Amino acid sequence: MRVDVSGGAIADPAERLRCYVTFPCLDFQVPQLTRTTSAELIWTSKGASRFKYVAGVFAFRGNETAGTIINPDVLPNLVNSDTGVITHSYAAFAEGAYDLLDSLALTVGGRYSHDRKKGTVIANRVTAATPIPGPDAGWGSFTPRYKLDPSSNLYFTYSKGFKSGVINPVIVLPGSSTEALVAAPESLDAFEVGFKKGAHRLSLAASAFYYQYKDIQVQNFSGLTILTSNAAKASIYGIDVDATWNVSDEFSLRAAGSWLPKAKYNDFDGAIYYVPPLSASGLTTYSESVAGKRLLRTPKITANLTGHYKRSTQAGAFDATVSVYYTSRSPLELGYRVYAKAHEQINATFGFTSDESRFSVAFFANNITNKAFVQGLVPTAAADMAVYNPPRQVGFTLKYGY
Repeated sequence: MRVDVSGGAIADPAERLRCYVTFPCLDFQVPQLTRTTSAELIWTSKGASRFKYVAGVFAFRGNETAGTIINPDVLPNLVNSDTGVITHSYAAFAEGAYDLLDSLALTVGGRYSHDRKKGTVIANRVTAATPIPGPDAGWGSFTPRYKLDPSSNLYFTYSKGFKSGVINPVIVLPGSSTEALVAAPESLDAFEVGFKKGAHRLSLAASAFYYQYKDIQVQNFSGLTILTSNAAKASIYGIDVDATWNVSDEFSLRAAGSWLPKAKYNDFDGAIYYVPPLSASGLTTYSESVAGKRLLRTPKITANLTGHYKRSTQAGAFDATVSVYYTSRSPLELGYRVYAKAHEQINATFGFTSDESRFSVAFFANNITNKAFVQGLVPTAAADMAVYNPPRQVGFTLKYGY
């Protein structure tokens, strides 16, 4: 049977009915809508004084809704629900830098953020259109930043990061507890020391860092939807290196890489994962501590090498770029049986820009070798839902200004 598909669902009602009669299938639709409004006001210092500053305020409002409709033609309104989350976020920030000496600068900054999220549910838009109050939670956080720069070549930075909490949009019965539907904010303490060295032909930057996470957010599939929860503590330390060599005025090479020998959960009880064999009730579900094991989707090594060539002529400028990216393998689920394999990817672009920059054309090819690898995974008791990288992509862009 041939059917036409539109937006992920069978478009023609008659074809949907034939599908229901012929196969044990469901028409499962998940319409989603997001509206956001944001505003920011920034003040900055002027002049070349020893003290420089930037300060500002920020406001954000978001309204996200997700519906669930199952079998609207054969069994109308079997499930016809809406879940939503309304977000209000406010922040004030400031940072100042003072030149203590000609070769010594101190930077101090901070940001205060306050988020409030409120969930709403309409269990059935037809029979009970009155929203059911969902979780309502708010969080405040002050995130400081300190940087000591004794010269243009050395620096030390401490900063604190904050990732807002999450309300899981799940239908609950009136009067039920919603505490489990709220994931606490994720916080990060980051320490970094490094140096930078620049010259006409060669520039080099390297840093060593240590990250401490608290209440790190993780996702699990509940059987109906993906839920966010907290995994207590985690830590990462590693090294970043970035070097650029200007071989000539027209050709340059850039190499960058990261090495993360340690990236582990320090405390994570109740981690959920699934293991074979597959039975009538699905895979076997386990829940145990994974403290001491590696963070998901955190490869030990990532590296890239890029070559760039640019030549100017009377007609305009020609440029070409080739990049090779490599990443080592990393775990994708908390049972540590499925890994993203080590892989490399090659991308290239070739372009021309007219002398007056009014016209430009660029040709690109991504994933030239057309390698396939899993870049994401949603593990469930029924199956591992894998997300693959895009295949080879070839195209071009044209721009014209007037």
